[in-house]
Formats: sequence, structure tokens, C-alpha cells
Amino acid sequence: TYTYKVTQEDVDAGSIKNTVTANATAVRGNDPEEVEATATVTAVKAEPELTVVKKTDNSKVSVNDEITYIVAVTNTGNVTITGITLEDELMAEADAPEAFTLAPDAAKIITYSYTVTQADVDKGEIINIAKATGKDPDGNEVSDDDTQTVTAEDSDANLQVKKTANPTEGVGVDDEITYTVTVTNNGNLTVKDITLSDALMSEDDVPEEFTLVPSGEREFIYTYTVTQADVDEGRIINTVTARGTDIRDNEPVEKSATATVTTEDAEAKLSITKSADPTEDVAVGDTITYTVVVKNEGNVSVKDGVLDDDHADLSDKTFALAPGEEATFTYTYKVTQADFNAGKIENTV
Repeated sequence: TYTYKVTQEDVDAGSIKNTVTANATAVRGNDPEEVEATATVTAVKAEPELTVVKKTDNSKVSVNDEITYIVAVTNTGNVTITGITLEDELMAEADAPEAFTLAPDAAKIITYSYTVTQADVDKGEIINIAKATGKDPDGNEVSDDDTQTVTAEDSDANLQVKKTANPTEGVGVDDEITYTVTVTNNGNLTVKDITLSDALMSEDDVPEEFTLVPSGEREFIYTYTVTQADVDEGRIINTVTARGTDIRDNEPVEKSATATVTTEDAEAKLSITKSADPTEDVAVGDTITYTVVVKNEGNVSVKDGVLDDDHADLSDKTFALAPGEEATFTYTYKVTQADFNAGKIENTV
């Protein structure tokens, strides 16, 4: 009678097959043949199992922060697992361990770091899975995985808009102003679907929707031709607005910038001419037709124009003229005895 202590290799094999051989020498005659006997003991049922635990202490991470991941792979079964590999999309190739073997209750710790990207912050969290896969003694696949989630910093989406004009003063009708608009992402999240709105931007100059990553910048240059209404106003105050949405689809992001251009100094000036028909040999009761032409000789529009004539009621003759425009008024006057006695008719408008 003797004893034998079962090894892990025996359990991995599934059974213990043991043979004993007996030899002897005959006292007389031929020796007996050698004999043997075999006893087989089965091992416990194989229960292969791997357990993966992944941990990190990081949270509220920002771009370029380093996350340290610790992955523990433990053989929680009762048979040896061989050829174990670890899959993790955030693990660099240089950090990946070579295939390893674990006996029951044995564990392997793998530590590696990962640098946070802008795409991670834009998503708001980094969800990462570590998966270990190996084979039991029968060649069957054994695997387990664990997921670790790291939150990114809170959204602080922010656009900055800058607008400049050239020239900034002294412009007249038909002069061109060159506007330069710069849109910068000063926040921590990518901003998408950005649009520009500007009352002075032509349809051809309006850009398509665009996206800016943090610290990203876009510049837009366009021109505007000064109108008479601008000169009449004395200045051109123009605002551009950029609107977008942060990549997490939170509240829209909107910023504006204004540029002011002053126009040339106002020089309001009217000219007026008056003609009469006929101009001589009129008698009492004759009708004289007067023609008055008023012209805007200045550089700004005039409004609320009225005529005053010492020989006629012209209260219904009003005018408003843009620079270079003129208005013509015709009216009549009947010669009186006093005019005839005076020998001439002097009339001022």
C-alpha cells in the first residue's frame, strides 16, 4: 500500500493512469513471466475559467491627459489555461504582452497608459474593453472581458468671431469695403454645423457649413459696395454672426462681431434754375409758364424739399432727391396791370 499526491498536470490530463509490474525468479525451473496491473483514477471535472478585471482611477480627463489602465487576468478555473492573449483597442502594440500561461489561481497584471484624444473628449467618455483569450487542456477556447468607462471634462464650447474692414473711413458711393471675418474655436469641444450670417455678405460669399476643432480657425474675405443709403446714414455698421452646435449636440453656440466704417463727410447742396415762357412783350391777362428745375448737387440725399415762390402757391410742389437727381416743376402766372405798369415781372423761387 502506498500513496501518490495528485498534480495539476494530472487534473489537466483528466485522469491518472498508473501501471505496476511484478517480476520474480523461480526457485526451480523456468522463471515466471512478468505481469502487470493498471489502475485508473479520474480527475475532477474540468472547469476552465478566466476572469478579467480592468481598473483606472482617472475621470474628467482632457485632451493629452494620460490614463493609466491596470488589467488583471486570473485563472479562476481548475485547469491550466495556455496561450493567453490580451486584446484592448487602447493598448499600444508595444504594451501588449506575449502569449502567457496561467495555472489555476495564478494571475498576470498588465499596466499601460493611454493618451486622451480630442475625439475622446468630444464623445464625453472613453468606453474601453479588455479581453483575454486562451485555451484549456482540451484545446477549447476560454475568454473573459471587462469594461472600464472614463468620463471626459464637461462641455465648454466657445466660438470667437473677429471682423475687420478696409478701409474704415471716408468711403463714398460705389467704393468697395473688404471685410475679413475670422472664426476661432476657443472651447474644449469640436463645434459642427457652423454657419455665418451677415447682411452685407452676398449669396455667393456665404460659406457652406463647416466644423472647427478646439483652437481651429477659419478666415473668410468678401467685399461690399457702398450705396447712397450708406453715405446718407454716415456710417456702415455691420455685424456677422457665427452659429454652430457642439459635437455632443448640446445647446447651440453663437457669437457675433461688428465692424463700423464711416463714410465721407456730408456735403449737401442744391442748385435751382428758373425759366419763363414767354420772356417779353406780355400784356395784362397773358399767361406766363414758369419751369423750375431743382438738382441735388451734393453727395447726400435730401428730403422734405419745398418750393416758395412770391408769385405762386407752390405748397404742393415737394421733392426728395438723391445726389445727381433733379426735379422739374411747371406752373403758370397771369400778368396783372401792376406788372404791366412796372414794365417787367421779376419773380424769385
